Amino acid sequence: MNRRFFSRRLVGAAISGMILPGCKEKEQSVEDSVVVARARAYADEHFLPQHRAAFIETARDVEKYYSTALIKEFHGGHTFAWPANFMAPDARKRFEKFAIPGGEGFQFPPGKPALGQWRFFWPTMSGYDLENWMNELDPRLIEYVIYQLHPSGSDTITTEQSMARLHASKVIELEPGLRRHGLEGYRWILPDGTPRDLVEWVGKRQDGGLFRMSCVDPEYPQKAQVPYPQCSVSMFDSDTGEEVVYRYPLKLFEHWKSIEEQTRKIIRSWRTR
Repeated sequence: MNRRFFSRRLVGAAISGMILPGCKEKEQSVEDSVVVARARAYADEHFLPQHRAAFIETARDVEKYYSTALIKEFHGGHTFAWPANFMAPDARKRFEKFAIPGGEGFQFPPGKPALGQWRFFWPTMSGYDLENWMNELDPRLIEYVIYQLHPSGSDTITTEQSMARLHASKVIELEPGLRRHGLEGYRWILPDGTPRDLVEWVGKRQDGGLFRMSCVDPEYPQKAQVPYPQCSVSMFDSDTGEEVVYRYPLKLFEHWKSIEEQTRKIIRSWRTR
């Protein structure tokens, strides 16, 4: 989920002032819907009291403005169309200015260099629903930041060239020091050759292209002392012209191939013409 999504709610709550006791009693006297009741229980468990009202108001927006209508956008000589809940749980409010007059769905203006900002949830690869929006650190969340189609002959650095440059600069191991779940890991090294925590993982995609991902060793995540370790995938394939950047929790490391194949298949299916 967009990490500014809920923070905006917290700011709004602060600006509007503290919740008066009378208001709180009135709010709780109205019977909650299933969505709001679920959000209230989640807020009681995970948020400080002064932040709960904003979260509950967000739940009401999600319930009211949730949509799976298609968002259409022209990119790279093609029209793409994807369900709005892959971008936001309150899409009808968030994208109101892009709503198609007298019709269903949304039309994004052309001109952006890349598509993206999609959210997939492992293992179904579905978008937001009326429940999974609540936890922005959901261990199933795959954040697809960039999907860009480059024209033929683009001078964008390929995945293979990027790895070759790292080897040439001697900032990673010349030979893989780790092997995990079908991937070879090249650890970043200090000038004296001491391995660092960050690892460049490479392997073969289903179509034969090179897969590349950066993260710590999944068998020793505590070494990096990162509270929420993630894997970052960044690739460009000159054959297809596709550049992709996405990330997901380290806990999903072993599913790298399935995540790559399924998300790529879904995104390509969104290309309508």
